[in-house]
Amino acid sequence: MAGLFYGTLIFAAAYLALWPGLGNYPGLLKWTQLGEYEAEVQKAEAKLPARVCRLLEAGYRHRGRQPRRAGHRPEPVLTYCSQCHGSNAAGSKGYPNLTDADWLYGGAPETIRETLVNAVPV
Repeated sequence: MAGLFYGTLIFAAAYLALWPGLGNYPGLLKWTQLGEYEAEVQKAEAKLPARVCRLLEAGYRHRGRQPRRAGHRPEPVLTYCSQCHGSNAAGSKGYPNLTDADWLYGGAPETIRETLVNAVPV
């Protein structure tokens, strides 16, 4: 039983030496919450252009109208756009309809890619 107690003390000392946990002491690994966040943002931004390209290749205009097949992966529009534009891409309050021919910022694939990557002014 004493071995378990001393083992936890050694673990705690090692943990506090490696990671921040004692006031302003940064730890030997220099880990910070902000650094972790920035690394995650960089990882997500690196994946974004590939996701946008997949979305455009999938045929963004009429995907919301197609019925879902059992066991089929969700379409990119349902994954990335439906939260705001609705599951059928027909728009909702404050968000435009994506299934018609009227596009606020242009309907060309390059314009849509630019809109998805850089967002639009709200």
